[in-house]
Amino acid sequence: MLDGNDVLRIDHALYVSRSQRTNDEGISELREITAPFGYEVRRVEFDHEVPLRAACSFIPPHFVLLNPQWIEPSLFRDFDLISVAEAEPAGAVALTLEGTTLVSASFPETEKRLKAAGIATRRVNISELEKAGGNLTRLCLLKESRTTSLLPVDHRSGPRVIEVPQVPSSEKAADAVIHGGFVYVSAQFPFDPTRPNVAQMSPEEQAEQVLRNLMIVLDAAGSSLAGVLHATVHLADPKHLERIEAAYACLFAGHRPARSVISNRALPAGVLVAIEVVAAASKGPLM
Repeated sequence: MLDGNDVLRIDHALYVSRSQRTNDEGISELREITAPFGYEVRRVEFDHEVPLRAACSFIPPHFVLLNPQWIEPSLFRDFDLISVAEAEPAGAVALTLEGTTLVSASFPETEKRLKAAGIATRRVNISELEKAGGNLTRLCLLKESRTTSLLPVDHRSGPRVIEVPQVPSSEKAADAVIHGGFVYVSAQFPFDPTRPNVAQMSPEEQAEQVLRNLMIVLDAAGSSLAGVLHATVHLADPKHLERIEAAYACLFAGHRPARSVISNRALPAGVLVAIEVVAAASKGPLM
C-alpha cells in the first residue's frame, strides 16, 4: 500500500512516511520503480495522525514550510525552515506554481511568515472545501511539462536542446542547451503573458519575472536556481542594479552563484533587465 499523501517530493528525493495507508512493501516498491529515473526514496519517521504532506510542504528553491509540533524539523536540516503560525496548525499545506506559492485564506498569519521570507504568495479561498477535508494539494492535479528525460545525465552524450513553450523565446536561440553535465540558459526577459506592457513594470517586477522565467526553463532542463553556477545580468541602465538586488537575493535565497553584471543597450524596448545562467544539470542543491 502506498498513499500519495504520505510522499513529499523535493527535487529528486522522495520523503515517505509509514502509516495506516502506506506500509513497508509500498515504500520498497516505490524505491524500485523510481530508482531508474534518478529518484532517491528517504523513509521518515512520522507518527502523527495526519498525512506527511499535511505537516510540511516544499517551497522552491530551498524552503520547507512545516508544523514543528507535528514533524521533527531536523528531518529537513539542509533547507531553510518556516514554521506555521501557532494558531494555524494546519497551515503547512502550500502549493508553489512557477514561482508563486498558493496559500489558503484560512492561514493569513502563516502567509505573512512566507512573505517575510521573500516568497511570492497568492491567497486562495477554499474554506468550503476545507470543511470536507480538502486542501490545496488534494484539490488539484499537476501535469508538468517535461522536455528532457529524468534519467541521470550522460556526460558522454551530445548537446540536448531544450525548448519551453511557457516562456517567450527567440527563434534564433534555444531556451537552453544541456551538455557535459551543465545547463546553458539563454538570456531570459521579463515577458509575462498576463502583463503584455513590459514598460509599465518596475525594475523590481521585471527582475522577479525574469527569475520566474529562469525557474521554468531550469525545471524543464532538470535543474533549478539552487544549481546555478554563474549568472550574467544584463542591464539597460546600471542605475537599476540596486533596485533589482532585493528580488535577486530573495529568489536565490542564500545561494550565491558567481555573477557578472554588464550594461546592454541592445535589450528590447522597455526591458530593463535580462539574465542568463549556467547551471549544474541536477535539481539538487550544490555542496
